[in-house]
Amino acid sequence: MIRIERVDWENVDWKTLDGFSDRTVFQTRAWLDFLRDVQGGEVVVAVVRDNEKVIGYLTGMIVRKFGIRIFGSPFAGWTTGHMGFNLSADCDYGQLLTAARVFVFTVLKCHYLEIFDRHIGEKECAGLPFRIEYDRSFTIDLTQGKEEILAAMNTTCRKYCKRAGRKVVIEETGDAGFADDFYDQLKDVFLRQGKVPTYDRERVRALIRHLRPADALLMLRARTLEGECVATGIFVCFNDVAYAWGLASLQSKQGLRPNEPLLWHALQYYKDKGVALFDFGGGGEYKKKFGGIEVDRHYLTSARYPLLQFLHDTAKRLWRFRRRCLGVFTKTIKIT
Repeated sequence: MIRIERVDWENVDWKTLDGFSDRTVFQTRAWLDFLRDVQGGEVVVAVVRDNEKVIGYLTGMIVRKFGIRIFGSPFAGWTTGHMGFNLSADCDYGQLLTAARVFVFTVLKCHYLEIFDRHIGEKECAGLPFRIEYDRSFTIDLTQGKEEILAAMNTTCRKYCKRAGRKVVIEETGDAGFADDFYDQLKDVFLRQGKVPTYDRERVRALIRHLRPADALLMLRARTLEGECVATGIFVCFNDVAYAWGLASLQSKQGLRPNEPLLWHALQYYKDKGVALFDFGGGGEYKKKFGGIEVDRHYLTSARYPLLQFLHDTAKRLWRFRRRCLGVFTKTIKIT
């Protein structure tokens, strides 16, 4: 029988947890400190036992929204990728997810849970009281040779990747002004789509503050030959998987095509470090041109009471509508 028990924060054995081969950057202590900083939640680390044998851990955080206790692993809007479980042995996923509901709803006294685990999908939760929300991403196998990675890109993308140094120069950086460069360009990206960013400038600063000391962060700038910063990228990595956390660029400088050489630099950087997989961190048609493999992402949600699922869905629709309206307003103000 599988059961899940919370571990006291002061007694978490981070070395053991970080030793799991399926551990992601989003489950590390540095990332959890970042989440707690920007979301103000209560971090949870729990041990998973099959009878008396420890077979893994569950990582997440409790937040309150409109008086409702939510357990996210992660939760929508946290700009956080795969969390969920780390497992050292095969197990019955039906038992595992049932134990997770008991733990979250009974022990943690939460009302709603959301899990994004790269190993759990439709098959694993079949017949269980979970709803699956689908998303997609693109991944690139970095164990290939660099020429193979380039060959998988479309012709135009490949051409601009090779132009690095002729039109723009890519630099690895870590200076204090990077967060402002990135966020100003991010606002420009969203404005093109009639939207506004989903997070504020302070989140970028907090990410850098927490992840840089853990050596889990890569920050890149693309500059013109005259020195102007025209594109930026933020990437995070742990174990054998790197993720694109954020990409931004100036609309007025798109003729230089800075995004392609910037991403190509990141791919080479992680390949040279022996990282096996690069994850674009979400969909987007423009990412297809880099030759990645499209993969499904499954978000598992479950509510203690059916009404809460309805309220959650309604709140999400209202949030999206508000963002569209705010984006249109912002775009109109800028134009006028």
